Amino acid sequence: YQRSVREAVVSTQSTGDDEKNLLGDARYGVMNPPMPVMHLLPDPEYEEDVSSQYDCPLYKTGERAGTLSTTGHSTNFVIKCFLPSDQPREHWIAKGTALLCQLNQ
Repeated sequence: YQRSVREAVVSTQSTGDDEKNLLGDARYGVMNPPMPVMHLLPDPEYEEDVSSQYDCPLYKTGERAGTLSTTGHSTNFVIKCFLPSDQPREHWIAKGTALLCQLNQ
């Protein structure tokens, strides 16, 4: 099963760097820049490479809150997206970087 996410995903505190094909810092004064189109391909045997990727959470909304489901995750949480980065994971966590399916109105 394959699915593409198009234009519906925006990022908080970061953007896609088209030249390097990496996660990059958002330009000064730009809030919630759109991310490039991503192709999501589930792979049950995928192994994380924490040295060159940020396991970025994808949320339905920017509130980042919801009811805890039976799995222990927030009902607002969708999946982790592994985004290529040349910065350490802690850099993006400190900025509060996340992907959002929609902005709060």
